[in-house]
Amino acid sequence: MYKKSALIICSVFLIFRSCNKSVSNTHNIGDRFGGGIVFYVDSSGQHGLIAAMFDLAIAGYGPWGLPNPTDSFDIAYPYKQIAPGNWASPLATDTSVMSGDANSALIDNFFHNSTDATDLCHKLTLNGYNDWFLPSSGAASAMCKAQSYLGGINDTAIYWTSTIISPNKSDSGVAYVIFKNNLSGTISYTCACCNPDNCCSTFGLARPVRKF
Repeated sequence: MYKKSALIICSVFLIFRSCNKSVSNTHNIGDRFGGGIVFYVDSSGQHGLIAAMFDLAIAGYGPWGLPNPTDSFDIAYPYKQIAPGNWASPLATDTSVMSGDANSALIDNFFHNSTDATDLCHKLTLNGYNDWFLPSSGAASAMCKAQSYLGGINDTAIYWTSTIISPNKSDSGVAYVIFKNNLSGTISYTCACCNPDNCCSTFGLARPVRKF
């Protein structure tokens, strides 16, 4: 009888310990964890996204800080003419919250790891982590909603995402976000792939993120 009672007590202790460990592995928005600040968690509370606590400034001509697309020697800028007067991006990026790493890898591969926003995030080592990337438009929207936790946000600057969207058939653009008065997480875009005789120039910032 004593052995049976001891076994039951031991089993209860192990179950409690296991449950307690599971609870301790959950995270909440605003937690300091994994080299930055948690700003998105999935339904399990055990996976999500972390933002770095500072921005990267991107110096350059166009979206993502890339060179001047009117330069005839710059053949890597992300546009192609699919019909007379109709320019579009060959990069099929995603908008979903967790897609930023895949988007960034696609962009880096296309530009051969040049010094654009995605590559600067990729090269970053911060607080012992080197798997940072440029957030997707979905992740940027989540960052807006959690901006009170992030700190150091420039609410008048634009922040690049790794998502290209096509507002209409004649052009497409890199999605970006401005944090100021944007708690709903509204995403905008700027031209990335238009007629090179009339292309947009825009400067922005990047806030690196990573998965956990």
